[in-house]
Amino acid sequence: MSADFILSFSAAFMNRASQSIFPAIQPKMSRSGTIPSMHLTVAWGVTAPPQFQFTGAGGGQMFTLTMPLAVTTTPDGGQPQQGTSDVVASCRAIVVAAGRVQFSVVDLTFTSTDPFLQAVLNAKKADITAQVNDFVSAIAIDLAIVEGVNFAGYALQIGQGQGAAAGGLQMPVAIPSTPALSTDFAAYISQSLVQYIVQTTFWAQVPKNYSASGADVHLNGYEAGLSNGQLWLNLHLSGTYSSAGADWDINIGTVNVVLNVAVEGRNLVIRGGNVSRPDVSLHPSNWLAWVYTIGGGIVTAIITAILNNVIGGTIQDNIRGSLNRTLLEVPVLSGAIEGVNVTLTPRDLTVSGQGSQLVLTGNADVTAS
Repeated sequence: MSADFILSFSAAFMNRASQSIFPAIQPKMSRSGTIPSMHLTVAWGVTAPPQFQFTGAGGGQMFTLTMPLAVTTTPDGGQPQQGTSDVVASCRAIVVAAGRVQFSVVDLTFTSTDPFLQAVLNAKKADITAQVNDFVSAIAIDLAIVEGVNFAGYALQIGQGQGAAAGGLQMPVAIPSTPALSTDFAAYISQSLVQYIVQTTFWAQVPKNYSASGADVHLNGYEAGLSNGQLWLNLHLSGTYSSAGADWDINIGTVNVVLNVAVEGRNLVIRGGNVSRPDVSLHPSNWLAWVYTIGGGIVTAIITAILNNVIGGTIQDNIRGSLNRTLLEVPVLSGAIEGVNVTLTPRDLTVSGQGSQLVLTGNADVTAS
């Protein structure tokens, strides 16, 4: 099955974020230790922002993280010696409980051309791996941002300079190709997901029976979908009308509802829109209603009351009230890397329609303190 919610993010954004927070975390990204078998004390530190490479090599959940190290080795009783080497970490993205995407280090290598320094780094590989893993595992992406939705399964795809994490209402979940990003991130929301939200938050809760001006009107069913970035619904109604012993069946044409999807702050919301005025006709269901129908005037008055007070008032207000809601909130993310507080704040959010799906795009500021 195709994914119902896809969050796509670029390596360029990850690298810009890394560069932004590096001055704050660099003092924390140094370590030291001893190698008794080599009679050495060794100290190392990261000298430039770690760089993400989303090439897709090694599978759709793997990526590469590189960072330069400055290394100082001091023999027991000797003078310190300086050296440099890049760390190349093979990392994996996985989805853990409740749709949280986390990164971890699978393996790493060193690029030093100095055999002695290479041997020193290999001897401290476990410590350096733990250090790099502390950095990368502090990054988490949350897919559980669609209100009231628990996805049945998840998928990940990394490659061509960007990553995509997805949730689906049914298993298995497959990620289709997504366009190259021109923003820091994009969220793709399927028509099926919006239909599910309408079913669980609108249809399951909205009243199905309305009474006003002598009429009893029933909301029998609906269809819903997305078109040009708007949510549409077709509502099917019927009813009865009784007055002074006269009974009529009410035939009501389809009510067409078109609602706008917009960004308010960091929220994707359903707002406003139009509810159509359907055709309404009365059909006598007993002999007294036939007598009144022949007169004609009372039928016109009844139809006007139904349109104005029931459909144009009570039902319209309930529909708008039930669907006037938040689809999702783009959260401000916060965490700690090497003991430094890091905050990601979304900005420049826009929503558009792309076929039968919604596309929410935006950028983000990343700060450290």
